[in-house]
Formats: sequence, structure tokens, C-alpha cells
Amino acid sequence: MIPHKADHRWLKFILGAEDPPVSNLSTKMMMMRVRMILGGGSSSERIQEAIDLAYDFFEKNELSVKEDIDAIFGKE
Repeated sequence: MIPHKADHRWLKFILGAEDPPVSNLSTKMMMMRVRMILGGGSSSERIQEAIDLAYDFFEKNELSVKEDIDAIFGKE
């Protein structure tokens, strides 16, 4: 299950120094987009934009990237 956007795990994922161990290529590409958004600075607006992008990606692709979701946020 994808955590709510206000969940603290989003910040840990978005601002993490290391990328989590994901296996799906589309997840890796999304993570590159997140890093590009934050490359211009980590203002609260950019952080929210990155969270929105990642959340939307996971919501649309939940079934195909379930293993990556579990690796990033933990199994519930």
C-alpha cells in the first residue's frame, strides 16, 4: 500500500542520500526525475513537487512496481 503524501517516509525517500534497492526500470527512471527536480535546490515547493511526482507514479503503477514500493516503504 502506498503511504499518504503526508507520511514521513516520503521525505526519507525523496531526500535520502542513497537510493533504495529497487529492481523495476521505470521506478529507477522516476527516481532520476525526482533527483533532477531536487537538483535545483530542496525548497519545500520542490520537495512537494517531487513527492507528488513519485506518489502519482506509484499510484498509477502500483501493481507492476509492488516490490519496489515494499523496498522503499516497507511491507504493511
